[in-house]
Amino acid sequence: MEKNYKNIINKVLNTSNSELLKEGTWMYYEIPYKYSSITTLIIDLFLNSFKKDILDYLKENTTILIQFRIRNDDNTQFRSISIIERINKELFENLSDIYKGLWELKDNEYDSILSNPKMYLAYHIIPSEINYKLKKPEIKKSYLKSESINLKFKGYILPNTMDISLWGESIIEKDYSKAIILKRQSKAVYQVEIKNKNLNVKYLINNKVILTFSDYMDDKYNLSTFTRKIKYKNKEIIYKIMDGKIVFMSKLIEFKFMKGVSKESDYKNKFITMDFETRVIDDKMSIYCCSIFDGKNITSYYLNDFNNKEEMLREALKSLFLRKYRGYKVFLHNFSNFDVIFILNGLVDVAQDISFILNDNNFIYLILKFSDNYNLNFRDSFLLLPSSLRNLARSFNVQAKGIFPYKFLINNNITLNYIGQIPNYNYFSDISLEEYNLYCKSFKGQNWDLKKETIKYCEQDVVTLHSLIEKFNLLIFRNNRVNAIKYPTLSSLAMVIYRSNFFNENKYKIPKITGNVYDFIKKGYFGGAVDVYKPKLTKGNIYRYDINSLYPYVMYKFDMPVGNPKYFEGNIFDFEKDPFGFFEVEVETTTELKHPLLPYKGTKQNFRTIAPLGKWKGVYFSEEIKNSKKFGYKIKVLKGYTFERKNIFKEYVEYFYNLKTNTPKSDPLYTISKLFLNSLYGKFGMSPYKDNHKIVNINEFYEFMDQKDKEVLSFINLTDDKLFITYKNKISKDENLHSPNVNVAIAAAITAYARIHMSTFKNNPHFELYYSDTDSIDINRPLPENFVGKGLGQMKLEHIFKKAVYLAPKVYGGIETNNNEIIKIKGYKNKNLKYTELEPLLYKNENLLLSQDKWYKNIADSNITIKEEIYSLMVTGNKRKLIYNKDNYLVETKPFWIDDSEIK
Repeated sequence: MEKNYKNIINKVLNTSNSELLKEGTWMYYEIPYKYSSITTLIIDLFLNSFKKDILDYLKENTTILIQFRIRNDDNTQFRSISIIERINKELFENLSDIYKGLWELKDNEYDSILSNPKMYLAYHIIPSEINYKLKKPEIKKSYLKSESINLKFKGYILPNTMDISLWGESIIEKDYSKAIILKRQSKAVYQVEIKNKNLNVKYLINNKVILTFSDYMDDKYNLSTFTRKIKYKNKEIIYKIMDGKIVFMSKLIEFKFMKGVSKESDYKNKFITMDFETRVIDDKMSIYCCSIFDGKNITSYYLNDFNNKEEMLREALKSLFLRKYRGYKVFLHNFSNFDVIFILNGLVDVAQDISFILNDNNFIYLILKFSDNYNLNFRDSFLLLPSSLRNLARSFNVQAKGIFPYKFLINNNITLNYIGQIPNYNYFSDISLEEYNLYCKSFKGQNWDLKKETIKYCEQDVVTLHSLIEKFNLLIFRNNRVNAIKYPTLSSLAMVIYRSNFFNENKYKIPKITGNVYDFIKKGYFGGAVDVYKPKLTKGNIYRYDINSLYPYVMYKFDMPVGNPKYFEGNIFDFEKDPFGFFEVEVETTTELKHPLLPYKGTKQNFRTIAPLGKWKGVYFSEEIKNSKKFGYKIKVLKGYTFERKNIFKEYVEYFYNLKTNTPKSDPLYTISKLFLNSLYGKFGMSPYKDNHKIVNINEFYEFMDQKDKEVLSFINLTDDKLFITYKNKISKDENLHSPNVNVAIAAAITAYARIHMSTFKNNPHFELYYSDTDSIDINRPLPENFVGKGLGQMKLEHIFKKAVYLAPKVYGGIETNNNEIIKIKGYKNKNLKYTELEPLLYKNENLLLSQDKWYKNIADSNITIKEEIYSLMVTGNKRKLIYNKDNYLVETKPFWIDDSEIK
């Protein structure tokens, strides 16, 4: 084996001496081995070869810097894993001795960080004109004897017993309070402080403390059963050892904690509202009118007054480049998914620079810079007030949107200077015939002018939107001392209200989780469970119950994971009475469970998250694990993270729920309270890692591609050789230091608590469960009265169906006892389906082809293409197995079975 190592090393070192001895630059040698054999390779072979091929060519007094480095998984960035040592020929042997001890600590640590690790020896020859004075460290003699008792901790060989007579050659003081032990086959020394039931130990090489540890007796009759606490790099690792073997390990992981924010003293109300009107020609939607309102003055731009839409947009944007608008926010309703498509190219033309924040490819906001001290911030008001403008106007008691015939300009040969008859009722949407007739009467027999009515309608929209935002902002400031318009989304606003009004940073230590801990817990972050159990009601009635504010309820009632997490390996239930956190476990279920509880994220056959039976491995919240055991689940814990536990949301939920309960629905505060009750938890679950975005020209793009620390993920062509690129910085997650205010453990705990609460209504012998959603159930008899009420977390009866069909999750229909039809089809926008069209679909392979319009956004052309597409409505079996009778009629569903990740 040694010969093979040397052959590989010689191949790696196959470089001319002139290049090897080059001064003033870092040189790299790849070490082609995994870390399980790295100690032997580096110390016994690699460093010897390094000395032979490099050091022997140097002058006696030449100084060289040496460091070991690893490269990340994509082979683009080096990361140091040892300090830089300054050596020469004389000190090289000392360096080898130090690395022997230190490297055992690195062995497994870095193997766990990278899936395909690569390591390099980096060296740097100091230019000859620079002279370093190097101090020779003291080396003690070693006693080489066979080591019979040892244990590997983090790749480091330590004794697996408290019997110090087995550690090596020892010198014990007369009073037995201290001992010095020379480790066999090593230059290491143990300095031991001996106490009644524990040992305090320093581990040294060449008088340098490598680590310290303390051993505590668990069994006075067995010195090989004890607890060991190792400290290195200011961190502590705890091991439980039984009969010389590790049965449990834990260590603290440290993060920055979330901070509170101060309430604001000054009310800020500087914003502008903007809106576009669109038309459709040849199935392509584009803008033809724009209105802007600053709270006092309205300016409108109509396409017929310009040579093209680009010129119209350019003039509209230039009207905002005024000193008085410095620092203003510009709000457009549904900007992220609609308006930005039409204006991004125009923004590129007029701005000096543009910066973006995107989430899931949706624009959260963008900032236009026109000079060094002047910019405008474009925001989407829908992300703050997620409802239609018409509904919001009603909720906030502001002047309603106007009436306009949208369909009149859809693939209709109408010129923009049209003046004539009022468009037919069929061209209007969301108005009654009575409203249409009143609209017609308002013209008193006069012609209908498209330009005049478009501008009137568009201007009404910007006034309504401005009034909404102004009222919303004022109410939030009065009640919570926060300026709402400073925050781009409802969840970010909810977070700052929580942190400024309800959060005590000294009492609630909420870590900002990133890196490997985030990745681990993210595996255990599931949403609500939605399943069809029985596809059709055959007799009696079905009772649909919804829970009053399910997520706010569990936030109000239950403890959340806080404090720095502790990583552990082993079955923590054997060592802690009531552990709290997220654990990787092996799961085994019973075969009889009708409604399985634990979710499983499928990795094969394109399965979505399902609730199966069988055997598998997954990451789950501790409380969900404990709950599953009540239903016969067998759980073996492998590893995970534990947290402290505290109720951190009670005051927040209590405040907004009481506000909602005690406020009339006609009051805007009712709408506000509902929004904030359901918006906070999602902010905690956001990813701490964001892609970057930039607009560049084609030459800049080529230069950008050559940057080794950047990776381009995608790009979109814009006008004039401009590209909108998305990229990421090539750094490890642990080096991403921006640490946003997110905590996936809290978000995952909330959704898990919700599933635990819903499990009350599953596998219940008192009723038959037909269908369940995240916060609702469809059952064949009324719930007991103690479950039903208006309180937080109680059930409310929504519907009583005398007929019902369930085709798939979020796809069902029913006829209520009052003959009212309820049809829910996820992904289908039209509302003209009948219950009688759904029943035949329970036959195998039956489907119903429906047509609907779908929008395709094209930023490059600044338009949206509308295409008619076919929606195939049918039974789907991607969540549970479909069971058909002999007539090929769907009668039941059963859970899938999993065996070692194979779904059956």
